[in-house]
Amino acid sequence: MTERRYAAAGVDLAARSQFAKSLPGILAQARRPEFLTAAGPFSGLFRLVSAVGTPAWGGSGQRAKADGRTSG
Repeated sequence: MTERRYAAAGVDLAARSQFAKSLPGILAQARRPEFLTAAGPFSGLFRLVSAVGTPAWGGSGQRAKADGRTSG
């Protein structure tokens, strides 16, 4: 799709680009001590407080579930 077609659909590509550049600063303000690392745009590693020690739960993708399944 061309920029003109995006604009005709009401999409402001310059505003989108500016917003994307501001995301790292916005997201850094929301970090918690349980956050261990970012592995990519749709994944991360978090420390879970538990009676069984210090487990870590990693999630990846938009459809990941806590039990590791992506379907069912």
